[in-house]
Amino acid sequence: MILTPSLNPCQCSMPSIIRRTSANILFREYLVLFMGGSFLTRLKSMHLFHSSGSLHWLSQLPEGLEINGPNVYMAKTSPPIVFEMYRMQFQKDFAMFLESRSKETMHGGHIWSSHLEDEMMWIQVAMIGLVKESEIKSFNVPMYTPYKDEVMDLIHKQGSFSLDLLESYEVNWDPYDTDYASVKVSDEPIHGKRVAKILRAAVEPMLITYFGNSAMDMVFQKFEKYVNEHLSSEKTKHYVILVSITKI
Repeated sequence: MILTPSLNPCQCSMPSIIRRTSANILFREYLVLFMGGSFLTRLKSMHLFHSSGSLHWLSQLPEGLEINGPNVYMAKTSPPIVFEMYRMQFQKDFAMFLESRSKETMHGGHIWSSHLEDEMMWIQVAMIGLVKESEIKSFNVPMYTPYKDEVMDLIHKQGSFSLDLLESYEVNWDPYDTDYASVKVSDEPIHGKRVAKILRAAVEPMLITYFGNSAMDMVFQKFEKYVNEHLSSEKTKHYVILVSITKI
């Protein structure tokens, strides 16, 4: 089941996905269900709801982000109020998500979710020189990565769920790199290519909508180069928050 406020990109990608997976006997028969609307609002009655890497996306941008200057997201040079604006929008969205799930999840039903960190500031650097500066300044990413305490407080405040698990763990920037002992990765360019492909799959539709398609190949090639240079000297890790709650 695919829950998305924009069905067209998903629907258009299905023929190529089917072609790639049809050779594998494990994927010859499967059902894909598209449901229009937002996963933040009411769906149907459910016993299990799983959200992986979705809830950090905001339903809308906070108003007044013109004060964020050239930043496309929360950055060191952003005014403190920008962080508060993003935080308040996330709290509003996550509260709506919990309230909607509380009405449709059966008693004893479970919700599992994971919240991811992002690399959007790296993408901003990669766009410099390839995208008009005026367009970068007017663009902001509708995303917020919460702290564990924020998630816990919102779950307790909503009151319909018991908190079974709330943990954070580290993952390598290149998730296919399973060596967690080394402080840096090898000089092989495969690591930057992997990271670029993963991020491109997640954010390219949003970037194309705003900036167009003409510069995307060059933007992600530049991003790939930055990642390779960075990982050759320092193995970067990201935190993932894993949440499990049960309907009371």
